[in-house]
Amino acid sequence: MTALTRDMQAVVDRLGKLERQSRRWRLAAFLATIGLVAVFAMAQTSTPRELNAERVTARAFTLIDSTGKTRARWGSTEDGPALFLFDEAGRARVGLAATKEGSAGLELYDAAGNRKVGLNVTNDEPRLFLYDDAGKMRAGLTVSKDGSAALGFYDAAGKGRVGLTVVKDEPALVLYAGGAYIPHFECMRS
Repeated sequence: MTALTRDMQAVVDRLGKLERQSRRWRLAAFLATIGLVAVFAMAQTSTPRELNAERVTARAFTLIDSTGKTRARWGSTEDGPALFLFDEAGRARVGLAATKEGSAGLELYDAAGNRKVGLNVTNDEPRLFLYDDAGKMRAGLTVSKDGSAALGFYDAAGKGRVGLTVVKDEPALVLYAGGAYIPHFECMRS
């Protein structure tokens, strides 16, 4: 082998070594790029971002606190839209809804989750109801379309006991015993 052939072989060997090193560096750079893209993508999905939009469309929204507990839920049901607010224990404390029939209502619940107050408008007539711990209505106030008003009180079984009404500007006091109307009770007129 001549000196020229040995020098040429050394150059070829060196060139092969450089090509192998170059392939390894390109593979390492490619894998590092994939890793950085993956880290960036994961950071984007876990980082809360501010949403700036003129309109957001959804069937439901859930509001959570810093611990991940649901504190409010706003959504569309089969009956219509509804909003519920929840306490620390996860119980509904406030409910607000509108139905497709045109009724609207607000309900307030106690710490045990029992309905205590109901306020609604049904058939364009406002109504207010108060409930006991057993969920029975104990008092109610309504105003009818014709302008008449009624205030009623109910026993623990939910039966009407006392009613005070004003119908066509005439007052009336109605008493019930055992669920039956007590006749001959006269109202004083002014």
